[in-house]
Amino acid sequence: MTTGKSLFELALSCSRKPAGTGYYIVEGLRAVRQVLDLGLRPKIIVSSTFASGNKDFLSQFKHDEYLTVKDKMFSRIADTRTPQGIAAVMQQKHYSFDAICAESPVFYLDHLKDPGNLGTIFRTAEAFGIRGILLSGDSVFVYNPKIVRASLGSIESVPFHYLENCNSGILQLKESGFSLAAMVQQDGIPLWSAKIPLKTAFCIGNEAHGLCDDVAGQCRLRLTIPMTGRMESLNAASAAAIVAYEMSRRNSGNHETL
Repeated sequence: MTTGKSLFELALSCSRKPAGTGYYIVEGLRAVRQVLDLGLRPKIIVSSTFASGNKDFLSQFKHDEYLTVKDKMFSRIADTRTPQGIAAVMQQKHYSFDAICAESPVFYLDHLKDPGNLGTIFRTAEAFGIRGILLSGDSVFVYNPKIVRASLGSIESVPFHYLENCNSGILQLKESGFSLAAMVQQDGIPLWSAKIPLKTAFCIGNEAHGLCDDVAGQCRLRLTIPMTGRMESLNAASAAAIVAYEMSRRNSGNHETL
């Protein structure tokens, strides 16, 4: 990757269709700071207005590490209506199935379609120690700009992998020693009272239809989040957050069965 025209053209391309470029855009000062805090040194693009008002921030970069463009040009790569004027061009990551299975617990997300939900799940996973995320092949693309924005940089620290064939992927999880726990709306063991092995893959369905029957049928555990209000269900991100917090709370004791 180089500075100048080629960097801007790359940013423009991956801001529109990140799936085919191998790169993606992280936009906004807070998100870029979090990327830098991970020790990464991506190429930075800033608007003229941002550059003139943030000279101290830009002083940490060498001249060939960032590119200043006119405000109107920056708006072409921005995904927000009122861009802050700073973006990082990041290289997409690819993880193997074995890399995800090397640590636990993990999430398996089934047919997840909502970008905001998935971005929030990445933040939750990083916050509470979920070690990896597996997704069905038809789930939303991780480097969708809305997911990147909602994740606040956590897609750089939480490994993920798409399963081309969910049934064989679930079987591989079992063969790797994982217990499978289906998160269901009703008729499951209450999450708070269930005995859950540390090496567990929590299977969470999509926003409209929940977990598909094929996956749910292969899960040894069926878990329900008890609710006292009138809502019938939680969205995927809310359910994932509660599960992740509960496992983090139990894991503080560091037992094989939590």
